[in-house]
Amino acid sequence: IALSVMQSILTKYNCHVKTFLDPLEALAYLKESKTTVPDVIITDYGMPEMTGVEFIGEINKCSHLVNVPTLILTGHNISEIYMSAINAGADAFASKSSIQEVIVAQLLALLRTSNLKKTQDTNHMIFKTAIEATGDGIWDLDLETKNLFLSGHFKEMLGYSFKEIGSNQDDWMKLIHPEDLSAVLNEFQEHISGKKSRFEIEHRILCN
Repeated sequence: IALSVMQSILTKYNCHVKTFLDPLEALAYLKESKTTVPDVIITDYGMPEMTGVEFIGEINKCSHLVNVPTLILTGHNISEIYMSAINAGADAFASKSSIQEVIVAQLLALLRTSNLKKTQDTNHMIFKTAIEATGDGIWDLDLETKNLFLSGHFKEMLGYSFKEIGSNQDDWMKLIHPEDLSAVLNEFQEHISGKKSRFEIEHRILCN
């Protein structure tokens, strides 16, 4: 699929497209444009100067680009480059021989993922700013990832600096007084198993 054809397809979906024939020129532009981060990056596998896999490897060295989804277009058998591309950080692949609808479908899926991530990041910043402004001690636990959030004021009330308490469920458990730990775990288990609609318990916490 030609570069001009790809640009024409994406324009029909109201996408603003910037194209480059030289991967080094594209890298220079992306590294310098830190305030204008793309929603998705598409690269050919076979290019002058470097392969698409090498290009994505360079992209992921940039902190402002590391979360941008990437698509590799290739005329090769995808299985031949799959592992190297995955290790470099590629998110999706498409054969140049694929029908246009397949490639567009993959791109739209990547764009949805990118937009969802941006929304989540924005919501997180709003939430964080709001709770810090209240001065309350607030905690939140992601039951799937076991990631723990403790507001800065929560840590201050316990006498800890921001970095002294980790961000994992186990770090939270370490704060609970040993004599109260069993009761807390039982109450917690009854909540996540659905036996109780709320997790509510008074217990002692180890302060610094």
